[in-house]
Amino acid sequence: MNELEPVGSWSTVKLGNVCEILNGYAFKSEGYRDHGIRIIRISNVQKGVIVDNDPKFYPTNAGDEFGKYMLRANDLLVSLTGNVGRVGLVSVDLLPAVLNQRVACLRPTDENRLSRRYLFYLMDSDTFEQACVNSASGLAQKNLSTEWLKECQFPLPPLQEQQRIVAKLDEQMAALDCAEKALAEQQAAASVLTAAVLRGILASPFSGTWPLVSLREASHIISKGTTPTSIGLAFSQSGIPFIRAEDIQGEKVDVASVRMHIDEPTSKVLARSSLQPGDLLVTIAGTLGRVGYVPDDTGELNCNQAVAFVRLKPDILDVQYACISLQNGILASRARADGAGNSIQNMSLAQLGELTLPVPPLAVQRQLVSSMRAAQDRVKWTLTSIEGRLAAATVLKAALLDAAFSGEV
Repeated sequence: MNELEPVGSWSTVKLGNVCEILNGYAFKSEGYRDHGIRIIRISNVQKGVIVDNDPKFYPTNAGDEFGKYMLRANDLLVSLTGNVGRVGLVSVDLLPAVLNQRVACLRPTDENRLSRRYLFYLMDSDTFEQACVNSASGLAQKNLSTEWLKECQFPLPPLQEQQRIVAKLDEQMAALDCAEKALAEQQAAASVLTAAVLRGILASPFSGTWPLVSLREASHIISKGTTPTSIGLAFSQSGIPFIRAEDIQGEKVDVASVRMHIDEPTSKVLARSSLQPGDLLVTIAGTLGRVGYVPDDTGELNCNQAVAFVRLKPDILDVQYACISLQNGILASRARADGAGNSIQNMSLAQLGELTLPVPPLAVQRQLVSSMRAAQDRVKWTLTSIEGRLAAATVLKAALLDAAFSGEV
């Protein structure tokens, strides 16, 4: 960590001279149990925190055999493989726990000389993590050795100064955590605003006079595509864009981002599922209920069997109104209720055709589309603003840590 130079009365020490550094044990997965002693694995060590959303355990009596790997509250852990240099402190609620392989445990040998939280903040800095990355070996997967950790040098101020830095960082990090939580709550609220606006429109007094019309009644045709390889044909490097479920994201299809293509001869074989501008698109297999539509300014397109296309009667139903209305969650919930498959749910074309929408006059549909687009634009602006502030908070945290260990806090 040569980037962090000692300041004034601060000394420079090696981690191995002030910490006991332990390696973990290769616990066998066949020995895992539903309860017992928790195994802290490398996947549990995230940036600044130890998480365990998928707990694994060893029998309780394993503590006798693996006593040297038993963890204590506030042990400092470091990831040694993959995303090397991530650190976190072990919380009491994770105990009893043992240390798995490719995770190192650091314990200060004299806490009258080295504050555990000072060491945590130091090692949670981007400077330390980058030093780990630079010192790791391996191309496909990085590996960091505990021998390197033992030789790693870092600035060590007097204990009173460490405690002052920790108190300041605790205060500032807590304030940033509160700000991030508030921003995340705003983000969640903004994400559901569009649907709330739509529900408000559909629940208005006027909507009671709108007839419910099925997609079958409002369309000329409801059909789906075919995957070329299922009939002995192949995809091509370029040519006619071929729409799959992942290309349907709730708006008009972004043709430029479509990754799969078919050539002209294949397109002629699949002419039945050639798409037209204004077609409503619905995913009916895998991730059910996503909707989109074919834009007016597009050339020839085709689609696979996971995508249904509904060629609407333009004098009854505006495709953008249909697309927005179906995003209200009605289609997805109906798809989940009516799914016919087992490992992969499917919605039949007949089931899709029976879905009903409230259908106001076309002029009203277009007014509603305009209102919804304005609401969506406001939501996008709000979300972009929140994401920018969340990113700024993350950058500020990193800057605070680096400043602290340069004597600027």
